[in-house]
Amino acid sequence: MHLRVLLFAGLRDLAGGRGAVEVELGDSPTVGAVRQAIAAAVPALAQVEYQVAVDTAFSGDQETVAEGQEVALIPPVSGG
Repeated sequence: MHLRVLLFAGLRDLAGGRGAVEVELGDSPTVGAVRQAIAAAVPALAQVEYQVAVDTAFSGDQETVAEGQEVALIPPVSGG
């Protein structure tokens, strides 16, 4: 399955300014598999914490991703 993963804020910067990363995965990949594919495609992202959102909802590593779903990496947010 071909998947386009959106990157925001500091994660985009770590990916050389790219707003998205394209990865190839098997059928019905888990969010954990997406994390592994992203780390292989952009090694700098393997060193940072982030949440994965699938169709605008934060998703755990065991959840599956279906063809056509939007996947985004969300960096930690702080402020006051």
